[in-house]
Amino acid sequence: MISWWPADGNANDIRGSNNGTLQNGATFAGGMVGQAFSFDGMSSYVSVPDSPNLNFTPTSPITVDAWVFRISNSSVQHILGKRPGCGGDISYQLIFFQGQLAFGAEAGTGVGSGDIPLNTWTHVAGTFDGSTWKVYVNGALVGSNGAGGNLGPTTSAPLIIGTQAPALRVLVA
Repeated sequence: MISWWPADGNANDIRGSNNGTLQNGATFAGGMVGQAFSFDGMSSYVSVPDSPNLNFTPTSPITVDAWVFRISNSSVQHILGKRPGCGGDISYQLIFFQGQLAFGAEAGTGVGSGDIPLNTWTHVAGTFDGSTWKVYVNGALVGSNGAGGNLGPTTSAPLIIGTQAPALRVLVA
């Protein structure tokens, strides 16, 4: 494990040194255990500065996971990603988009499937083993794609937790 942001009153990484900063009104709410990050659905998020251990080569294996609590039925909810905003070079991202959980890089890569219910804590995860993208909801494999390309380019962008996440609560490990 490289980093873990449990959101217990701060945006500190309790596993490594990738501490984050609350942005634009991001705050805390009750979590699965303890607290969770809480986002306003417009512009609040947690920003984690670029670090070499958050960058991966295009065929590196990677796993990201989070507990999420969706309070609204928005078509786009960014959970986390190494990305410079809604455009540009995306290295990797875990996102709820148009009714499904997706994990991948640039358009056309990755995989999406699986609904995340409203008003309940749900564990979500995305993996890439160097050739195959997979997404999981509550431990069950809900999508896989072996022809979805590689991780996106290494970027100096921060790791972003949240943003465009209407009333989404997130714990990231």
